Amino acid sequence: MVFKVCFRAWRRCCTPTKKNVHRPQRHGAPESPRTPLRKGRKKPEAMGPAYQKRVCALGIAGALVAIYAMHVEHAMADPFYEPACVTRWGSCAAVFSSAYAHPLSLWGLVAPKSDFDFSLASLGVLNYGVFALFPVWPLGRDAAATALLVVSVCSCLFSCYLLYVLKVVLQDFCIVCTTFHVINFSTLFFGAVPVYRSRAALTKKGE
Repeated sequence: MVFKVCFRAWRRCCTPTKKNVHRPQRHGAPESPRTPLRKGRKKPEAMGPAYQKRVCALGIAGALVAIYAMHVEHAMADPFYEPACVTRWGSCAAVFSSAYAHPLSLWGLVAPKSDFDFSLASLGVLNYGVFALFPVWPLGRDAAATALLVVSVCSCLFSCYLLYVLKVVLQDFCIVCTTFHVINFSTLFFGAVPVYRSRAALTKKGE
């Protein structure tokens, strides 16, 4: 009996009460409740570095394909040369040797076989070289985004024209030309449009 009374008295003296537990420290600042971080959308970046790299990579890929097309055009002077792009579905050599391979002279803009009568491969090198150099364009961010969108849309419209010529007029298939078209539409939808939208969002927010 005496042991129980002593044990209860010891517990009351040594165990802190609830009032002491929640009492704030005298010299310490009250702790502010931690609020969880809100998981919102990330702030759109100035020009979307990921999109810039995407446009640059597609431009480099297109330029490499265009360089191969130029090699095929020059090598076709050899009657024994057979390009690797000739498949059982179609021949790129037949397309490159047609009048549609030189659109500027076909449209009457320049004289045939003149210095400015560029072939599709030469125009492709220029076009994709512009895309590859997009990260270092000497333009403002808004102007560069708009110019990229305009150039990309023009490239896709030209691809639509070439697809019509290839399918309806020549009735042939060219794997190199198809690669050009895939790169053009990929640059538009996965590069130019996202870059333009990111710039438009920042401009709307008043950056």
